[in-house]
Amino acid sequence: MAEKKEQKRGRGRPISGEAKREITAFKFEPAFLDRLRRAAHHSPKTATQIVEEGAAIILDRLEKENGGPFPPVPVKEKRGK
Repeated sequence: MAEKKEQKRGRGRPISGEAKREITAFKFEPAFLDRLRRAAHHSPKTATQIVEEGAAIILDRLEKENGGPFPPVPVKEKRGK
């Protein structure tokens, strides 16, 4: 049986069966974004993959210093509607 290649539809939207991802926004210094874009262009990784791997390293260190994972953040109830 032939192995099915994992494919992505444009702009990072997952194909059915893949984990859902959330979209969020962060502000970065222009010099950092320039470094990130250049690294992503010249490596096999996307900018998102580079940021996720870097953040995972820092989060692992912070959780180790904390003695384990941080507790969940309380969710604010939406008002209106």
